[in-house]
Amino acid sequence: TSTFGSNAIPLAAASVTIDIMLEEKLPENAAQVGEFAMKRLNEMKEEHERIGHIQGKGLLIGLEFVEDQRSHKPAKQMALEVCRKCFEKGLLMFNTGWQGNFVKINPPLVITKEQMEKGLNIIEEAIVEIERSS
Repeated sequence: TSTFGSNAIPLAAASVTIDIMLEEKLPENAAQVGEFAMKRLNEMKEEHERIGHIQGKGLLIGLEFVEDQRSHKPAKQMALEVCRKCFEKGLLMFNTGWQGNFVKINPPLVITKEQMEKGLNIIEEAIVEIERSS
């Protein structure tokens, strides 16, 4: 045996997990809900000057905050404030990126479009509140 040797129990668990993911069409759900989220976030970007790049695939999305869309100067404090306000509204989010000005959107694969929409609404509410107080 070795550290990298196989073990029947974890292999069986992984096989069943993959079967369930395929049976419940979780990869398709991730693609569809992720596409919906990207579209909605890009619409938000048109309305909010502090949103910079939006990048992602499936349900792993990064939302960048900047001082303004012209300079693209990173806005770490804005990202932190969005996370704080979202938390107060029941949505747990974290800032990320080497400059700390991205917010990671990474929900579970089973998220529904309706749940994603609720989360995106909370994010937009937080952005609007910060803009109004600035």
